[in-house]
Amino acid sequence: MRASRPLRRTLDDRQHNRGHRMGALQSMELRTTRLLLRSLVSHDREPLFAIHADAQVMQYSNSPAWQAIAQADELIDQSTKWLESGRHICFGVASVDADGLIGTCTLYDIDRTNLRAEVGFVLGSFAWRQGFMTEALTAVLEHAFNTLDMNRVEADTDPQNHPAIKLLEGLGFQREGLLRERWHTNGRKSDAAFYGLLRADWRRRVTQTTNSVA
Repeated sequence: MRASRPLRRTLDDRQHNRGHRMGALQSMELRTTRLLLRSLVSHDREPLFAIHADAQVMQYSNSPAWQAIAQADELIDQSTKWLESGRHICFGVASVDADGLIGTCTLYDIDRTNLRAEVGFVLGSFAWRQGFMTEALTAVLEHAFNTLDMNRVEADTDPQNHPAIKLLEGLGFQREGLLRERWHTNGRKSDAAFYGLLRADWRRRVTQTTNSVA
């Protein structure tokens, strides 16, 4: 799964959302049949760098492919601060069998006042076409709607990023707009397709899926 495009963040962007914070957290963990979604840790630096240094993976990202492993260290450090602030949650996506990192899935801008958040994700090319990100994102959405009590989750991706669009629409996201030439990366201008998913629509989808299996 090529990277979807969460907005660029800085460590001090949490200043914009003070007063709407969750309690400080030190770690976060979700489990699915095949995956462990957990906080990033120091031994993730090499696989994290390898994933983000892959030009194929980063083709539709709003940031260029990484050039230095220090960028992995920075993201690991940022993810800890984000979790403590309560504004963003960056999950490392790892295999249950080997605990090897295969990607990340992040909830950004968790807004307790308006009950909304954004989601972004990236998956190493070696793990494509195996349903991993569908599994991971399903768990993250369940956490957003049921645990964090969000009413809405948003996503932003390049209109040419067809695998990401197929994933989002398969999970019930609806395309809500297009911002032309929103991103400039490596001298390339690209549009942003915006998607939204409401809690009511998610719960309806879960109920329909459950009934069809029963």
